[in-house]
Parts: sequence; C-alpha cells; structure tokens
Amino acid sequence: MPYKPSIKLLAWYDNFGRTLPWRTKKGVGSSSNPNAYRIWISEIMLQQTTVPVVRQYYEKFLGQWPTIEDLSVADPDEVMACWAGLGYYTRARNLIPCAKIIVRDFNGQFPRSTKKLLELPGIGPYTASAILAIAFDQSVPVVDGNAERVYSRVRGLTTPLPQSKPEIKRIAEQMTPKHRPGDYAQAIMDLGSVVCKPRSPDCADCPWKNVCKSYQMGLQHEIPYRSPKRPKPTRAGTLFICLNENNCFMLERRPQKGLLGGTLGWPGTGWEERSDGKFPVLSGGVELPGKIVHVFTHFRTSIVVKVGSVVTSDFSNLDVVWAKRDEFDATALTTLMKKAYMHTSRHFDFDALVEEMRVMRV
Repeated sequence: MPYKPSIKLLAWYDNFGRTLPWRTKKGVGSSSNPNAYRIWISEIMLQQTTVPVVRQYYEKFLGQWPTIEDLSVADPDEVMACWAGLGYYTRARNLIPCAKIIVRDFNGQFPRSTKKLLELPGIGPYTASAILAIAFDQSVPVVDGNAERVYSRVRGLTTPLPQSKPEIKRIAEQMTPKHRPGDYAQAIMDLGSVVCKPRSPDCADCPWKNVCKSYQMGLQHEIPYRSPKRPKPTRAGTLFICLNENNCFMLERRPQKGLLGGTLGWPGTGWEERSDGKFPVLSGGVELPGKIVHVFTHFRTSIVVKVGSVVTSDFSNLDVVWAKRDEFDATALTTLMKKAYMHTSRHFDFDALVEEMRVMRV
C-alpha cells in the first residue's frame, strides 16, 4: 500500500473530522499541542463506551479534576461517583493510582515510551499507543474497533475477528505514516465512525474507496467477518434495599477487586461469583414484583429486589455507608444499582416503612 492513501485520509480528516472536546488537530499551520492528560482521560473513558456518552462524562470529569495534579489528590469515592453509569469500573479505580505515579515519578508529565506507559496502572497497549501518537506525534499504530473495521475492509480480509487481529496490527504498522501520525490515528477512528460504518458504509464519500478491496469486490457489507459469539449465561440473585431507624439507606462499599469493584451499591447475593457475599436481615421484608435485567460483558442478570428495615447484618462498619434518604443521590450509583432503586421507587412506599419503624419505637 503506497503512502498516498494516508495523504488522502488526512485531507478528508481536515475537512470532515469530528470536533471533540479532547481533540486538537495538528494540521498545516497548527501551533497547539494536544494535552496528554486530557487524551488519557478520554481514551480510558472511550473503552467500551460510545463518543456521545463519553462527551457528557468527560466534560463533568475535567470540570472537577482539570489537571493530573488535581486527580492525584482526589477522593476515590468522588471519582467513582462521577464515573457511575460508565461501567467497567476497573478503569476508574486505576485513575488515581496512575495519576499519583505520574506526578510523583514523572513530574506530572506522561512518559514518552511504550515501556514506561505500560508500567502504569490501567494503561494497556492500545491506550499507550494512543497517548504516544495523539499527544506526542509518535509514529505508532493505534487500532480501536473502528480502525479494525476500516483496515479489514481496505485489505479485504477474509479471516474473521478476533482471529484477524494480528494481521490487522501488521497492516496498521505498514500504513501509519511518519507525518501527522496522531491525526492519522484519529482520522481512522472518524472514518470508521462516520463513513465506514458497521452496517451501512457510505462508500461514495470514502477517501479510500479507490484502494478498498472490499468495495472493489462488493463485500463491504460483509467484511469484517466475525466468529459467532457464545450466548451469555444468566445469573439470578437478590438485591436488598433497606433503611435503618434513622431513615438512612444501607449501601455496601464493594471490594476494590471484582465486579463493580470500589463502588457503592445495594448489598446482594447470588448474582455474582463472590466468596464473601453478605446481605442484611430485614424486618418485614417485602419482595417486589418483577425483576431487574442487566447485561454485563460476560453474563446477564435476573434479580429480584427485597425492601425492608435492617435488623442485623454481618457487615463491618468499613463495609457500609449510611446515606440519608432525603439527601440520597441515585445518579451516583452504577447502572444496575440505579435500576434497582428506580424499580423500588415505582413499587414501594418508603415513607410508610419509616412511619412503621417510628410506631414500633414508641
């Protein structure tokens, strides 16, 4: 593949590339430099998450922690609350430890080598490549899901994903230019998002249609081929939404490692693989009608919700946060926990439960 395709792609990007809050184009005449911190945050958020969703979270996050120094001294609970709803919470748990190391060991500046970046918490090969290319204009291939689709179609790959990933990486290495590699990486992403879309590629508007083998063969609607996915298993379980006599919700502070690690949520049992699963004993516990369905990466859930007042529990004081009901902010919960709260709000009268506990105390 000659060098010319990258020139055509960059010209297309200069005219049609998306305007994003974390993006700085390095086109002809540009004197501004991308901010590595902002790029890092955006790339971490964009893992498994769409651009429209990330826009909302990104601007709020940068408003609270505008610099890596600010993030390095942030409250972990506040970071997790800001992240609530984005999913894949390991990403959020790694942010503060990573920021601390960069401030302490690198004077607040991201290292400019793959080896050093990969030693940082939460930074894998893709994120390291994105930082090096986009922030520091190093000629390294950056391959996300959009780029995989574009490269597969341009070269007409018949090997299905994910088996074709090593071949796609080699193609990306061959095609990534030394001139404006950061813009090239973002141009590939935009081409896949705007033109070379999964189901309805707009080949007429593609700057690479003349060199695209899939287009020439009429296979652009079929490539990339994919291996069939295994069906996700369903796990059944229970979540407990309960109040104490002080009109406070009982929230579990989940272990740092594992599913939804480091977040606050309703205690529960049965729906995840945890050896330390704990749950409260309720007074007058009521099982609500209907079930909560939520899909994780490797499984789906079918969860019933029980509501009542707390009698006893085997949680330690460190495991639990008591949140005043009149100050409770459900938006800080993860998506599954938020679903459970909304389900309960539709089917249960908390005020009646509080009054019942008051009468029992008299």
